[in-house]
Amino acid sequence: SKSSGFLRKGRVSRYSCNSRKDIRLSSSTQEHDIKVKSEQVERLLAKGSRVKVFVQFKGGRRFSPQERQERAEEILTAVWNQISEAAEENDRPALESERGNRVAMALSPKSQ
Repeated sequence: SKSSGFLRKGRVSRYSCNSRKDIRLSSSTQEHDIKVKSEQVERLLAKGSRVKVFVQFKGGRRFSPQERQERAEEILTAVWNQISEAAEENDRPALESERGNRVAMALSPKSQ
């Protein structure tokens, strides 16, 4: 018989409900937008999803690598301060791409 991912009587789905979701912020994200994105992260964590929050630096916004890291850590720290009650940090904020234009932080729901 064919193996499908759909639930059928007596079968278990091979797909997990706890997927990873990405939340993207930019280097120019303001305080109110950070609050809105933090609430979105909290909702996703409450549903059991793992969340990757990253700050994307676009071409027109020129920063030195050190300035990028500082700005990204500032934004990600603001997000973390708002959601720390509901999350566990899997990975510290770190440069993700080879060009250094993306800094990410991985979160998972707090185990009870």
